[in-house]
Amino acid sequence: MAAYFSLAVLVVVVLISYFTNVNAGVLGILFAFVTGVYLLGSLSAGEVTMTAKNVIAGWPNSTIMTLMGMTFLFGIAKVNGTLENVAKFIVSLVRGKRVLLPFVFFLLSAVLSYVGPGPVVMVAIIAPITLAAGGAAGISDELSGFSTITGCLAGGLNKITPSGVIAYERGMEVGVMDYNPVFLSCMLISIVLFACYFVFYGGLKLAKEGSSNAASEKITFDKNQTITLVIIAIALLLIMILKTDTALTGFAAAAILLVLKVADQKKSIAAISWNTILLVGGMGMLVNVVSVAGGIDALTAALATIAGPKTAAPIMSITASLMSAVSSASGVVMPTLIPTIPGMVEAMGGAVSNSALLSAIVVGAHMTTISPMSTLGAMTLGATNEGTNKEKFFTTLLIGAIFAAVFGAIIGGVGLFYLGG
Repeated sequence: MAAYFSLAVLVVVVLISYFTNVNAGVLGILFAFVTGVYLLGSLSAGEVTMTAKNVIAGWPNSTIMTLMGMTFLFGIAKVNGTLENVAKFIVSLVRGKRVLLPFVFFLLSAVLSYVGPGPVVMVAIIAPITLAAGGAAGISDELSGFSTITGCLAGGLNKITPSGVIAYERGMEVGVMDYNPVFLSCMLISIVLFACYFVFYGGLKLAKEGSSNAASEKITFDKNQTITLVIIAIALLLIMILKTDTALTGFAAAAILLVLKVADQKKSIAAISWNTILLVGGMGMLVNVVSVAGGIDALTAALATIAGPKTAAPIMSITASLMSAVSSASGVVMPTLIPTIPGMVEAMGGAVSNSALLSAIVVGAHMTTISPMSTLGAMTLGATNEGTNKEKFFTTLLIGAIFAAVFGAIIGGVGLFYLGG
């Protein structure tokens, strides 16, 4: 009974958060405390008990440190205008050739998202820029928006970004030591989705139309922005080449930038993604309580009864997509579903790989973030130009999310996720 009750608690937390807009992590701490310390013992007839210390131990320290370090570092770059200028500078390089702008938006988003901020941070930073530049050049917000989101997803799920860190570390916990196939799956599907959206929303017509002088502004970097770029570049090289700790390197680089006074300290600290940190940390605690109560094992058994070697990846992808439509991919979906992987693999006699299921979950969880009810879609909706019909754009984003979810499941069905072995 304790197992199913804990799963019900998780669902309740997600629903309350969705309908009240209260941070799910804060609710997660509340329900983890009450459920773990006061209810599990009686529900399990004393077989499962937790103390307050046991509940607190569920706080994902390593992941939180990494999230803090990286969002702090890039928060400084956001505060002093470095990231915005980088985006504007690259956009200006197309010199009014409108057909190139969607590709620039995609590549720009992918590259900047890849080097650290991840999709959530990068969409927040770059969507207002790309949609404004696209609007000035006569490109629809739909095309500019989808180009930006898919670009951020293509580059933003490697193992040094906030979302990628969670997928990578949770993946290691279930035996996936090689994260590259997972990242490759996410990148390839994002590229294909970009191509589909490019065709659906008028990209081919741009080649037949005239050029525009929009987005040709010359951008210059001041002293503080130049210093910020150099320090961030050094930090990223240390992480990627010398394999230094991501969290500590991020904090070290941020500290150096503050000592050099390249940005306002209060604003930089405020730029740390505290909302995401509370979300991931609080839900991590609740998911730990669910795991101790046997909820993860119960969910694993339920999924295994309807999934087979050929259908496991599509089912996991669709499940992740549906959950992500009403909750956080990083804070809820991945921490809930990834722990079910070993049980599903065992139930199917090893006929499906851990890597394939991890890819399905990560892809499914992030493709529906295009939805206007999810983070990336909502931020893109908020960045629309003045003349855009926001109700129509809302529907367009929702349709795009449904298409992405179905596409991800089809890809899982034909075996792309199995390339990881």
